[in-house]
Amino acid sequence: MAEEKFGLDALGQLLANACDQGVYTVVGNYDHKDLVRLIVQLSKQTDTSAEELQRVFGQSVFDNLYQSLLERTVFNIGKILQSLSSVS
Repeated sequence: MAEEKFGLDALGQLLANACDQGVYTVVGNYDHKDLVRLIVQLSKQTDTSAEELQRVFGQSVFDNLYQSLLERTVFNIGKILQSLSSVS
């Protein structure tokens, strides 16, 4: 999200200033303190309130979860329809 909103240079600066290696995956588990530290650092770096950054981040996470749910639902409906068509 930070790269998309602020650019790759800003993201690199954020990770350097926060002493963060920036290695995250979708299947990882991470301490919330790391996220808070990144939000606070990005707030300082961009003159955007931490509250606004949290709101935007939350919206981004929700949008991604919603899209994932839609994709899985469509996939599962397709499998159900395929199974039903083989019954007749």
